[in-house]
Amino acid sequence: MVRPVGVRRSSAAIALVLVVAAGVLSACQPAKVGAKCRKGFARDSRYVLVCKKGKWSRMMTIADYLRLVAAAKNQTTPGSTPPGSTPPSPTPPGPTPPTPPAPVPIAWSLVSNGAGDGIGYASALVGSTAFVGGAFSSVTDGTNVRARGGLAAFDAKTGALKDGFVANTNGVVKALATDGAYLYVGGTFTVINGQARAYLAKLDPNTGAVVPWVQDAGDKVYALAVSDDKLYVGGIFDQLGGLNRRRAAAIDLDSGAVDSTFHPTIGGGSVDAIAPSPDDSSVYVSGSFTNINGDAHTLLARLSTSGGTVHRSGSGWTNLVSPPLDLEVAGNGELLAAIGGEQKLPGNNRVVRYRTDGSEAWQQTCTPPVGSSVETGDAQAVHEVNGVDYVGFHQGCEGDSTFQMLKLNGVTGGIDGSFKPSVAGYWGPYSISGDSTAIIFTGDFPSVNGNARRGFIIYTPAP
Repeated sequence: MVRPVGVRRSSAAIALVLVVAAGVLSACQPAKVGAKCRKGFARDSRYVLVCKKGKWSRMMTIADYLRLVAAAKNQTTPGSTPPGSTPPSPTPPGPTPPTPPAPVPIAWSLVSNGAGDGIGYASALVGSTAFVGGAFSSVTDGTNVRARGGLAAFDAKTGALKDGFVANTNGVVKALATDGAYLYVGGTFTVINGQARAYLAKLDPNTGAVVPWVQDAGDKVYALAVSDDKLYVGGIFDQLGGLNRRRAAAIDLDSGAVDSTFHPTIGGGSVDAIAPSPDDSSVYVSGSFTNINGDAHTLLARLSTSGGTVHRSGSGWTNLVSPPLDLEVAGNGELLAAIGGEQKLPGNNRVVRYRTDGSEAWQQTCTPPVGSSVETGDAQAVHEVNGVDYVGFHQGCEGDSTFQMLKLNGVTGGIDGSFKPSVAGYWGPYSISGDSTAIIFTGDFPSVNGNARRGFIIYTPAP
């Protein structure tokens, strides 16, 4: 039990000096913040606690407490002030060190054909529901197994599986997006929830029912993004909704019709990431394509939303030598790019914030794991929440092979060490989504912090 010191709360600061000077403050076991108490002071392993309104609350760190003890012992008489001297001011409480966020309590994992190798490729947050898409046939909490073909829904606060949502596919879900009312799904499937849909579908996020909205793609869809009034689609297709659309297209959210103005002709390879600007004035695309509108063009392009005019050459972005694997336009209009590529080429394997003129605002490149012969792993995913940039790397960072989920300062790109989950496996996160209420990481990893989290993990609130 905790053994408090009996003093009145109304004279907490003065009484604490008397108490600590006498060396009485102690505890038989760590005191718990929020536990009931009557009065007085106690301590746990890190903090001095004070009884406030019937519950233990943190008052100051042990270090501050010890400084206060020393000050009290230097007085002529414990609890008194020598004549002509000024009473010492109590040391103000020190800042509370950051507490690493805990994932949602209920842990489900993705399972592929009975093996523990399910992969999460995409995610989306709709209200308090976290959607995970990828390559898996079922999900398990270690005891229960539920059939879920490529798409599943979980409570973002608890992690519990949403049994009412079922939308099994016959392929892999590669991309998810939402306008807040519906869930848009892209991938390699041709059937979803029993309905024929070629590579692209619109679902009721509550039940998984397929909405009678058909905009079939001619081939695989790899990227989806929603602006104020459009759904942008990227992939390897040459047709969308029966119209000629090569590698990138847009669909009007209100009418469901393929947009007639956004019509770039992108040839070769694929569009792997697509991101509209907040003011809906332009759209960024990246991938393995080789030309746009008849001109040689690779890696990354900024397109107009009215006609598909290329604003910038793909070679115009500073030090860009490989196509970004993920893109997002930040709230201030700057472009966040997660860049992979060949290991030893300079300019690869980093996350970059590009200004609108193509110059770098900052970049963050992870150092290789200790003893590794490779340069560093790819940056594979990036997502901004309230000026904080979350990034997924594979192979690790800062000499730590488990440091694959990063939190960066959006202004400087500096790594925030308060968020450092230990991720097992090699490939790491493939996508990140969410807001201040919850962050979802999906990818190819078996566990996080030693706990089974195969394919995805949810942090709520956002760290």
